[in-house]
Amino acid sequence: MTEKEGTSKKLISTVPWHTENRLGGSEKRKNKYVDFGSIVISRKALKWILMGSFLLASFAVAAPTIIFKSSPKHKPHSPRPDNYPIALQKLVIFFNARKARHMIPVLIVTLLLSRKPSSSSTLRNMLIGYECAAAGILPEDNGIDWRGNSGLRDGMNDTNLKGGLVGGYYDAGANVKFHFPMAYAMTMLSWSVIEYSHKYKALGKYDHVRELIKWGTDYLLLTFNSSATKIDKIYCQVGGHQNGSVTPDDHNCWQKPEQMEYTRPTQTCKAGPELAGEMAAALAAASIVFRDNDAYSDKLIKGSKTLFAFARDIGRRRPYSHGNPYISPYYRSTGYYDEYMWGATWLFYATGNISYLSLAIHPGISKNSKAFNMIPDLTVLSWDNKLPAAMLLLARLRMFLKPGYPYEDMLLRHHNATGHIMCSYLQYSPIYQVFNWTRGMYYLGSQLFDLYTI
Repeated sequence: MTEKEGTSKKLISTVPWHTENRLGGSEKRKNKYVDFGSIVISRKALKWILMGSFLLASFAVAAPTIIFKSSPKHKPHSPRPDNYPIALQKLVIFFNARKARHMIPVLIVTLLLSRKPSSSSTLRNMLIGYECAAAGILPEDNGIDWRGNSGLRDGMNDTNLKGGLVGGYYDAGANVKFHFPMAYAMTMLSWSVIEYSHKYKALGKYDHVRELIKWGTDYLLLTFNSSATKIDKIYCQVGGHQNGSVTPDDHNCWQKPEQMEYTRPTQTCKAGPELAGEMAAALAAASIVFRDNDAYSDKLIKGSKTLFAFARDIGRRRPYSHGNPYISPYYRSTGYYDEYMWGATWLFYATGNISYLSLAIHPGISKNSKAFNMIPDLTVLSWDNKLPAAMLLLARLRMFLKPGYPYEDMLLRHHNATGHIMCSYLQYSPIYQVFNWTRGMYYLGSQLFDLYTI
């Protein structure tokens, strides 16, 4: 071999493999190595490195799951049998019993509209609440074994009251009998039966709820001269408390009504259109419930007419709570034109007398009650504000009875206003943003209205 050939072979052996390949070197040598620039590694080694990395990563991800799944399970011990469920049920019934009677009918209507299975048991408990709050000589089949006769001396200090004012319902947590909200509760409870009697019957509670209504209306008939066509007073409350008093009374002595020993004063009202208007509505609505009992239904209608005449007496248009320290701090009404509309509408439904309808839709009543002003406070039904319910009844009248001229124009206005009120209740309405909603309740002005998630 010449010196030139030896030199050429040395040059070729010092050329990098990839350069040799570009110059026509061996393809086989290229396939065995991978050049990363700063490092050259064989393909076989790279393959094992990648495979090992993948397996290591997979194990790192799967290891916690494998350890968790393979670890022994410790099941909690079953609780020992106890009476907590029974106690809880009794507690719920107790609190239902101590709720203000005027709030329960609104919740009952909500439950009657609900399709959830739990609403049936809740409805039964709310009806039990009335039995828990019943005053007077209780019937033998009273379902509350821890309640007995109570308030048997109510009204006995008034010689004009034959038999006193025994019966009715206590209010909230005290043993006061506030006749204004009690009458409202009876109106609403009667309305629920009128609209949803089939649901009460399906629950087997139709006769029961009628007994509860009659317990209330029988008592209301005692609070005025129901045999007369004209009256000059209404007994508007039994029991109570004066602010600052330390004398034993219904607020200073929170106790079972069966144990009451203190004096319970009776309040008499010589005026009070809101009280008389609500009582008239209660008796008129109940007369529809008891139409299968002509004698009792007629008695209720007569009493309702007498009360409404008292309410409309121009000389008696002063708040029933005015100047009375036993009433004004608790159930002071803010107006009476809503009761005019409310009472007149129910009397029209009960009697068919067109004069009551004419009064209910009279422009002056609508104006003074602010029926079409869409004031948020006045769009919410309560013991103090019957306006939205009265307007709903009038809208219902237009929809189903269609009385036509000359009532159509005003009925249409009530119908339209009712539609706006209903839309304002919608939480996500794109147009109406009236109420600030929270979970389970909404806040309006200075009042907090519980809405019970059904």
